[in-house]
Parts: sequence; structure tokens; C-alpha cells
Amino acid sequence: MNDIPVQTLSVKERILLHLLKYPSEGPEVGYSAPFALTQDGIAGAVGITRAHASMGLKEMGEMGTVTRQKAHVKGSRSKRYTYCLTSKGYTRAVILAGRVEDFDVGPETLDRFVSCAENLDNLSPADITAVGKACVLRIPIPRIDIPACQRIFIPADERGNLDIKRKTAESFLSMADPAALREWHGWAGDLWRDRGNLRECLHHYVASGRNADACRIVLDNERSIMAAADWKMLEPLSGLEPLPEDAAQIYWIAAEVAYGSLRMETAVEYANKLIGLNDIRGNLVLSQVYLQRSMIPLCVANAELVNRNTQYPLAAIVLAKAMEADHDPDSALRCLNEACRKMISNNDLSFLDEVFRIRAGIAYAMKDPKSALFFLDLARPLAPPYRRRGIDKLIDDIRKGKNNLHLIRLGKPCSSSANQCH
Repeated sequence: MNDIPVQTLSVKERILLHLLKYPSEGPEVGYSAPFALTQDGIAGAVGITRAHASMGLKEMGEMGTVTRQKAHVKGSRSKRYTYCLTSKGYTRAVILAGRVEDFDVGPETLDRFVSCAENLDNLSPADITAVGKACVLRIPIPRIDIPACQRIFIPADERGNLDIKRKTAESFLSMADPAALREWHGWAGDLWRDRGNLRECLHHYVASGRNADACRIVLDNERSIMAAADWKMLEPLSGLEPLPEDAAQIYWIAAEVAYGSLRMETAVEYANKLIGLNDIRGNLVLSQVYLQRSMIPLCVANAELVNRNTQYPLAAIVLAKAMEADHDPDSALRCLNEACRKMISNNDLSFLDEVFRIRAGIAYAMKDPKSALFFLDLARPLAPPYRRRGIDKLIDDIRKGKNNLHLIRLGKPCSSSANQCH
């Protein structure tokens, strides 16, 4: 008769039941043992820390209910200690299993459990929360960072990180209460904020409805967001609903991320939003897009408008690139000098790498590859990583004698700093 609620079991009893699910994995079957038989796998299955599992297994070894041996573990390059039941432990586990409620729901059956909606009605609120938090995450974290779950084993891989099939996660989340779903996303947003992953933090804040928190994260981290130019950041940025006083700055950040990651159509969309707010930075974004598309007259028209009316050094930088592309090195140098004056005035040298890069293009066009390499070597340590990759490509091509003139002229998109367009 099943008369013991599973949630009342001790740690050692839960370990017995977990190991009972692997009766064929004895000491003689020591090759390619499942991860579930390691301390990390047992800890994840039982819902305890690795240290707690180690202590429990040591006591059980002294009691003669478990034995350990080194074995090759699936997915691991080196041997690890794995655990299995002794004959004494197996007998105790079988007796215990016969008295535990719902023992047939094995910890390794999350997919099957979630596939049957009726099963979810039998979960406690704590178990629903644990599974929900695990399922909302798009990037795995250590299993022990998720609250313990009594009825379902939340699976982990050989490194102890969550390993839930996306289909299973989406199925569970589709049946969740909307309020609970927002709460789980909010928890995940806080988790990734504390761990420094801005993209995942924003994704979950947007999904949780914490729009004000998401906007604040963007504004507080605009320099790093724009410098990274990660196209994947566009997904959470597009979900923001900024307050009127923050809208222009949010759109500007999104536009520069889109341009820097070569999502030109998206950059144009945000540029038009800025223009709709009478923000001249929309014209600055358009000038960069037109330059990238080799539409020089439109680029010059928009960049000159911004350059005449603002102290944004980026406008002069874009004009310098346009003049260089139009085979007018003297005008390009004049624009570079103006850009440098504005950078000094703004106390912001964020575009110094672009100045050196344009100088390299002018030198290369004048058939002086040695000077071009000199300027590129100056630019490289000043550039953010995604622009540095383009500089490395140019240096390599010039040293190999390849004709890369137009790449230097028009270059890769450059993302502005956070301060230069305030």
C-alpha cells in the first residue's frame, strides 16, 4: 500500500529511490555510466547541493547500502566516481518504493510528465515554480541554482547544467498561469542582471512586463550595449515601450545597435522613429546607412545637416568617409580635423580609431601601404572588438598585397559611443 508522501522522504531515502531506477548499472557495468549516477547527477535528481549529496552518499556507504567505483561517464572525457546500490541497498529501496506515493513518476521522465497535462494538477506550487523557473531560461545554469523539486527530476547535463528540451519547456510554459509566468521571467531577469548578461536580463524583463526596469537597464548600460553591436540585442529592444522622455535615447541606442550589426532595414526603422520625434540623430543614422550602401549624395546631405547643427563628431566622421569614397582626400582630411576638434570639445575620443582608419584609407589610395599599415596599427588597440576584427582583416589583406581599397574607404559600420550624441 502506498502510504508515504514522497515529499516527506529523507535525503538518503530519495537517493535510494533515485538509484533504484538504474538497477543494471552495477560495478561490473562501469563503462559509459550515466551522468545521473555521479554526485552531481544525484544532487540534481534529489534536489540538493553537491556537498549535501556527498555527505549523504558517504553515510550510505558506511551503512552498506551504496558502493562507488570510478567509471567513464557519458559526455565526460575523464573517469568519475559513480554510485550504485548494494544488494542491501536494493532491498531497502524496493521496499521503500512499494510504500511511496506515485513512485512510478520517475525523475527522468520530465518530457513524459509535461506531455500529460493532467499530471501538472498533481504538482505542488513549489514544484510548479521550480519547473517554471527552469523552463523560462534560454541559457542553461547549474541545476542546483533552481529550487528543489519533489515530484519531477529537472534534468542536467554532464556538467551539472540544466538540460531541458526546448519543446518540453515551451509546452510547460504554454500551460502556466500568466501571472506565474511573469513572475518566473522577472526572477530570470534579476538572475541575469546579477550575472551581467544584459541581453537575457532585458529579454526576461520585457516578458515579465517590467518595462520600466528594462528601460533603466538599457539607459544605464548604453555605452556597452552600443559598443557590442550584438544583433541579438534587437529582440528585447524591440519589445520596449519607453516613456516619452526616454523614447529618443532608446531609439538612438537601438538604431546604432542595428547599424553596427549590419541590420540596415532595422536601423532605418529606428532612424525614422527618431525623425518622427524631431531628433536629428535620425538623419545621422540615415547618413551611415547611405554610406554603407554607397549612396554618397544622400549620405552627404544627411551628414552635412547634422554636422552644421550639432557638435556630434560622428557626423564629421561620416562626411570624411564619404569624401574619401568620392576620391576627395583633401576634403576628407578637413572633415577629420573637424571631427577631432569636436571630440576634444566633447572630451570624448571614442572615434579616434575611425580617424586613424580613414587616414589609412587615404594613404592606401595614394599607394602608400606602409603608412596605411602604420595608421591601422594605431587604430587597432583603440577599436571595440567588432571593429577590431575588420581592422585585422585590412591589415592582413594589405600585407598579402590584396586590393582592399573600397573596404578601407567604406569600412564596416561604426557604432558611436554613449556620450557623443547626447
